[in-house]
Parts: sequence; structure tokens; C-alpha cells
Amino acid sequence: MKNDLRFELSQALFEELSRVYKTTEDRPLPAAKKYKKGESIYHEGQIPKGIFYLKSGSIKITHNSNKKPVTIRYALSPDFVGYLSLIKHWDYVTTATAVENSEAYFIPRHIFNKVIHCDNKFTNILLDILCSRITETDKELLYMLTKEVPERLALLLLSLNNCKLHEPGHTDGILKIPKKDLASILNISPETLSRNLSKLSKEKAIKLPSKTSIVEIISKQKLAQLSRLED
Repeated sequence: MKNDLRFELSQALFEELSRVYKTTEDRPLPAAKKYKKGESIYHEGQIPKGIFYLKSGSIKITHNSNKKPVTIRYALSPDFVGYLSLIKHWDYVTTATAVENSEAYFIPRHIFNKVIHCDNKFTNILLDILCSRITETDKELLYMLTKEVPERLALLLLSLNNCKLHEPGHTDGILKIPKKDLASILNISPETLSRNLSKLSKEKAIKLPSKTSIVEIISKQKLAQLSRLED
């Protein structure tokens, strides 16, 4: 499933959750909560009380492995986070942290359950979203095992930028993501990341402004070639 369709499904599910909340609680869904860069949305080990819908910004999903946080994925608006633990009746197995100033709606457990259990249409939408994420994860794992670092980095930058295009106010080609997080996703050292970013810069695929958290994509076509997407 393409990202465009997944985002459309996420928005449709959120609209239905908002409608059911208003009908059930006799008031609109509360405004999205603002999270500052570095602030946690939920912590590993906490009991889920609902799910979160990311209105703006980006969230880093991490899991502690040998007491060291490992970045599993980025959630980029519009997207849901925290629903798997809720469905499975688990404590949170991950921690969600704002990578930049972000906003997220909170939908209580009983509203989520009401929509999913009482409306097959939206149950199917959730299944579609889950299947899409599983498929994407499988492809990413295969790519990680078969491609070299420059190729993986080029594809990651393309993927993050494409997801960000759905966020209001995002400037195409400008990514504000800490290098340590990029390195964590690719499972490489910050030094290896810096060397490979410099290579992409020399290839005139990206620019590295003075701000260390910003990567500017200047040629998507060049990144696609370097990632060997046509292989």
C-alpha cells in the first residue's frame, strides 16, 4: 500500500473516532496536546489508556535493548501511535518521544474500542493500516540486510521526506531530524553516518546547512539512483 492511501485511511479513522467521541461524550474531542522537542508521549512499561493521533511534527518510537534505546521507526503526521499495545492488552513495549515540537490528539480506550468493535468498516481500515505497516517493515528489514549504508541512507531520506509531504507547513526537501536518530535507525555509528552524508553531499543529492539537525534534499532523482530503487 502506498503512503498516500495509508494516510487517507488514518485520516478517515480519526474522523470517525472524533465523531464517536462527540456523540458519546456530548462534546468535541479535546484539542491536540502540544509536545516540546524531546518530550515523551508515553513510556515503555506504562499501561495504555488510549491511542494517539499525530496532528503535526514527528515522533520517535524506541525500545530498550540491553538498557540502550534503539530507534524502531518514526511516526510522521498524520499517523496513529500506541494502538498495538492497546489492542493486545499489553503495557507499552516502546517509548514515544517528540523529535520536534509536535501535536497529538488523545483518543480514550473506550472510544477506540467502540469504533473498532461496532463498525466492521473501520475495523477493516485498521487492519489495512496494520498490514501496510507490516509489509513496509518486512521490506525495510530485507533492504537493511541486502544493501550498503549509502543506499540505505538515500532510501531513508527519501522515505522520510515523502511522509513529511503530508504535514501542513512542511517544506519539501527539508528534514529536521537529529543525526543520532538517523544513525540509530540505520544501526550505524554517528561517525559512519557523517561520512555517508558527506558522500551524498558530494554527489549533489543533498546539502548540509550549518544547522546540524537539518538535511536539505536537492535532488530526489539522484537519491533514488543512489538507493538503487530501480534494481
